[in-house]
Amino acid sequence: MLESILSSYAHAVVERCDENCRIKMLRRPRAVILKGEHLDGMHGQKMCDCVIFRDDSKIVLVELKSKNIEPGSIREKLTNGARAALKIWSEVSGKVPTLFFAVAAKSFADHAAYIRISRDRITIDNQKYAIKTTKCGSSIDEIVRMHR
Repeated sequence: MLESILSSYAHAVVERCDENCRIKMLRRPRAVILKGEHLDGMHGQKMCDCVIFRDDSKIVLVELKSKNIEPGSIREKLTNGARAALKIWSEVSGKVPTLFFAVAAKSFADHAAYIRISRDRITIDNQKYAIKTTKCGSSIDEIVRMHR
């Protein structure tokens, strides 16, 4: 499954989820990271920074923030990323994936923005998902654990 994503979306594959703010990846479970902006067919839509496909049927969508945090655009970017990720997933797997959404920031000094993001929900196929907030440097496993 990951090999299919690697070959079909090689132009969008990146080594790490990093844009002046990094999410750490561990060796297990195996994962493929796609740069949201490089996905085909999104027709100029705003996209989250990283779409991470794991071999344990989890898809983690991450928006990285090193400066301004704009809650409205974050929801749009994560939603568009999830739609693209589910389309890709459906091409390579018959299993139903579990989605995780996160915003990683250097600082959440704007407390109102932090509260808004923390309370916001992403709706995909009539299912609501929480957006977790974390600091730059967190690991992907920490993000997945926060959703439990």
